[in-house]
Amino acid sequence: MASHNIAQSAYQGPSVIKEICYGIGLSLMAAFLWKMHHWKLQRRTKEFYDMLEKGEISVVVEDEVDMASHNMAQSAYQGPSVIKEICYGIGLSLMASFLWKMHHWKLQRRTKEFYDMLEKGEISVVVEDE
Repeated sequence: MASHNIAQSAYQGPSVIKEICYGIGLSLMAAFLWKMHHWKLQRRTKEFYDMLEKGEISVVVEDEVDMASHNMAQSAYQGPSVIKEICYGIGLSLMASFLWKMHHWKLQRRTKEFYDMLEKGEISVVVEDE
């Protein structure tokens, strides 16, 4: 029975500070990956318009309807939406946090099952002195 008391006193439960740090770290990684994707798209768009201005490439329009929609689309583009980017970042961080929380729930369930089995006497813990 002494080994049972030793095992229970050794487990302190999850560290809240540690869990918060892991959640923040995962959120930052997800946000950084999203930002890298955004930078890649921004670079490709800039390269396209630079090549278009230099005359290295040209845009071929088949009829005037397409030309009008192209001019309207070109004048309507004002760069990335800050609110949209913030929403994407929040969404990604919530997804990463939820995945981390699911992992934590799994560990918590396994620990509870271990102590339940220990209390029922289905398993025992043996502490060996070296």
